[in-house]
Amino acid sequence: MDNIGAEVGQKMRSAIKAKLLELNCYVDDELPDYIMVMVANKRTKSQMNEDLNLFLSTKTSTFVDWLHVVLKKLKEGFHSIVEEYDKIGNENE
Repeated sequence: MDNIGAEVGQKMRSAIKAKLLELNCYVDDELPDYIMVMVANKRTKSQMNEDLNLFLSTKTSTFVDWLHVVLKKLKEGFHSIVEEYDKIGNENE
């Protein structure tokens, strides 16, 4: 199960890097990691906007809005998987 979490984290990091490149923002190896730390620390949209403005300037709100949509979809997908698992578990009892 730990592999799945690591795999999701790596895919998320890659998606962040790709979005930053798409927005023509400065990207190094540390910025996606920094963003992942903010996600792990459950920073709010306004906190992320404030923290990333130095790096992303006028593209900050576009990026943060995109990131929160992706995170919402991941969370919804995770909850559906858990519900399906629970349903299967209850059927087998």
